[in-house]
Amino acid sequence: MNHNHLIKICAGFNLGVPIRSPTRVHGGLLHSMWRVNTDKAIFAIKQISKDIDLSNDKIIQNYNLTEEIASRFKELGISAIHAINKLTIIDESGFLVYPWVDAKSVLVPTESQALKIATLLAKIHLIDLKIPEIAEAIFPIHSDEKLPDVMQAANKAYLDAIPVLKQNLVISHGDLDPKNVLWDKHDNPILIDWESARLINPTYEIINTSLDFSGNNQGLFIKMIEEYKNSGGILKGVDTAFAGVLGNWIDWLSFNIKRTNSADPKMRKLSQEQADQTMATILRLQVIIPELIKIM
Repeated sequence: MNHNHLIKICAGFNLGVPIRSPTRVHGGLLHSMWRVNTDKAIFAIKQISKDIDLSNDKIIQNYNLTEEIASRFKELGISAIHAINKLTIIDESGFLVYPWVDAKSVLVPTESQALKIATLLAKIHLIDLKIPEIAEAIFPIHSDEKLPDVMQAANKAYLDAIPVLKQNLVISHGDLDPKNVLWDKHDNPILIDWESARLINPTYEIINTSLDFSGNNQGLFIKMIEEYKNSGGILKGVDTAFAGVLGNWIDWLSFNIKRTNSADPKMRKLSQEQADQTMATILRLQVIIPELIKIM
């Protein structure tokens, strides 16, 4: 974000006068996040990655729709942060403005925090939010020839699972891993980064989320699944849900393989690191999933 961006954003959304330069803060693996202090308040501003095609109206509409989903969930009692503006483009860069929240990110959650997320996810699924603009679920598909050979069996299982996954769908966050949760001073979760919000299979989402929050701790994974069920969540089609998890990682792998051709050397390096880590994750999941299915 440069000075021109900052002045236009603050003026355009009546944020006040900046009292110091923007500060880069921890964010995800795609976009840039900035802390902006003005004479009125503190704001978090997301600068959309240059890898996103902002000339595509459908992409812009989706960003605005997912922020609306976050807003709707907040109205229904889910602790969610949503943008105060529609996606704004300045000098070919996209920006979303959020209220600043005094909370912390925890990349290695405690057991207590993990169980709170399982309870919260059950609550989100039980709301069964309806958004008329979301007419169908989108499942990214990648052909075998564009994937490493060791990924092709997992990709086939995922493709076979899609029709079954589509039979049970709710609108939910869609990317609920530790980096997208903030924790307030009372250790309550606040959900951020809703840009993947969509129609999603709830069994897939609780399994994927539990894998993210439990790491290599299979005992905690099972505890999260039990907490989800005890909170009213319902499991359907566990085998196909696990195949969906592999499909999600295959999609992230494919995305990063494409980004290794970026003109930005930092992005190429990050993408290669992510591709390598994702390959390792998929191979690990292929080993442990049969065991987890038996336990469940």
